[in-house]
Amino acid sequence: MDFNELLQVNNINIKRIPNINGLLRDPKALLSVSEKIGEVPEHIFSLLMDPIIRRGDGLIFSNVQTECRQKISKFVLKNKPIQFVFQGFPFKCHNPVETLRRTPDLGELASLQRLADINETVRQIYPPGVKFTVLTEGGTYKNLFGASQNELEIYQKRCEYFSELIGGSNCIKFIDFLDLVEDGKKFQEYCVREEKGISTGEVEQYIPVMMRSLPIISKVPFEDLLAVFGYGINVNNLTTFEKEFGLYIKNAAKDLAIKYLAIQKVKKSFDVIGSHFPDFLYVSTTSKQDRYSFHPIHRKTRLYPHHGVPVLGSDRVDIVYLGEIVSNPEIYTAGYCDEDIEDAPFYFLKGKQHIKGKGV
Repeated sequence: MDFNELLQVNNINIKRIPNINGLLRDPKALLSVSEKIGEVPEHIFSLLMDPIIRRGDGLIFSNVQTECRQKISKFVLKNKPIQFVFQGFPFKCHNPVETLRRTPDLGELASLQRLADINETVRQIYPPGVKFTVLTEGGTYKNLFGASQNELEIYQKRCEYFSELIGGSNCIKFIDFLDLVEDGKKFQEYCVREEKGISTGEVEQYIPVMMRSLPIISKVPFEDLLAVFGYGINVNNLTTFEKEFGLYIKNAAKDLAIKYLAIQKVKKSFDVIGSHFPDFLYVSTTSKQDRYSFHPIHRKTRLYPHHGVPVLGSDRVDIVYLGEIVSNPEIYTAGYCDEDIEDAPFYFLKGKQHIKGKGV
């Protein structure tokens, strides 16, 4: 699918910039330290628990809080950076209603900037700061979601490049999760075996997200895709083809959910992260009560960078589905970067003030 042609057909305005230098900034503290709260480990924990950084409406379990405090104290005692490990940064979603690129854009850049900002926040009271080990998931899920090995390598190298640009090389490290698995063949065999034990109840709750994550590469007209996924004027009046296609992707999503859940269970049973990083704080970008979680970009972030396209605002970057932009072309402008490695928008601007001849 030619996304540039799609944007042109939908009359989406275009803005070009020579490079991304103007989108870069130095790391900044997300919270200002006004007064000391207890000893240094407790003060660090208090900062990390602030809603601006921590994701989740409820309190995380008391045993998780205790573990976090204990691990933070151990690093502080040694005057070493506090080590976090989490999984993420796989590859761009292959659903054309969600994304239009295969390489990182302003979404990944903003997410990495978030990590550098958290480090800067902690450094206010603890100069060694924090370090993040990102266990990339590309190798784990590439066969499920239609990504090639070449795509994975380019995606990860670009993320590492972005990390260097924002000055995050000292606090962000990337490792492919599968590189830590001692016996890859055995891991895959266990995943296949685990698929048989996945319950219907587990699968049902994952169907909506799996429908949006399916690697749709068929030549289905984009207008039909928009309608099936809830966009467009005929969303409540689907054609026979759209109804049949919707049923097809729902069934495909069930199969995908089974495979995905099986991998999740095997990853947990192998305890790869716990065995390789026993002293690190194992955290997440998904809100959970049994694990410390942080916002992937900001506290109102709804989507992850690889599941949508970035919209640059005056003070933050938001992630939205491409379908939202194509359905409302009059308020979006596609931003291209001349030095980009992919001929696709690096970000979008929202608001009529960005449209030629309107606003300022």
